[in-house]
Amino acid sequence: MHEEGLAIRRELGDRLGIAYALLGLGNAANAQGDFAEADARMEERLALERELANGEGVVHALNDIGWMDYGRGDYARAAARFEKALALSRQMGYVWGVGSLFDNLGQVASAQGKYDQAGAYFENSLLFYQQLVDEAQTVLPEITAHRREWAVVYVRLGQVWCLQERLVDARAHFEAALSVFRDGNDERGLGWVASWLGCVSYRLGDLEEAQALIEQGLAIHDPDGYWPELAFALISLGDVTRAQGI
Repeated sequence: MHEEGLAIRRELGDRLGIAYALLGLGNAANAQGDFAEADARMEERLALERELANGEGVVHALNDIGWMDYGRGDYARAAARFEKALALSRQMGYVWGVGSLFDNLGQVASAQGKYDQAGAYFENSLLFYQQLVDEAQTVLPEITAHRREWAVVYVRLGQVWCLQERLVDARAHFEAALSVFRDGNDERGLGWVASWLGCVSYRLGDLEEAQALIEQGLAIHDPDGYWPELAFALISLGDVTRAQGI
């Protein structure tokens, strides 16, 4: 379907449509493990966005290529793509791009165990998402989206602090995110944060609270959601029950 769509858009001279079709083809090839084809499609899309002088399009194209590299475990290449996109976002004053790309770089650093670096990236991301939240105060759909992104970065920073045994800081960040998810009736977010709060309680030695929080998270876990979150919660619950001698 994407191939047919690309052919039609090429015939029409619809360059934005061509870029969109190339994205679909690149993602499909990447999912099928045809990395050479995926890279070719995504690089063509990137070149087209540059020809169109579409700054935000270039940022998103670099971002998408970076995530493909990340998924393949090529963290150095992913970081390089994200850094290019970050520099362009700063140059354009594209606040969402800056906040999102600091978040991405934090995830790359965290995946490599560079937790101090990851924490610094996430803290910078929070500053820019806060700016978006403040600017969108009168536009409800936008503030809802930006507040969720902001809360997700709070969780990621809390995870870094938890892994570094900065448990008080971790709990504060998880609770800040919990408040946002609760306001937005975001059950997936609530389940995710409850499990991490349970992890903090476990490390602080409060096994009953840890069990209650993790079980709460599991009870509202989205069965169609992100399975690593469920795996983490189940492993954490196993740790708690073993510590209780159950």
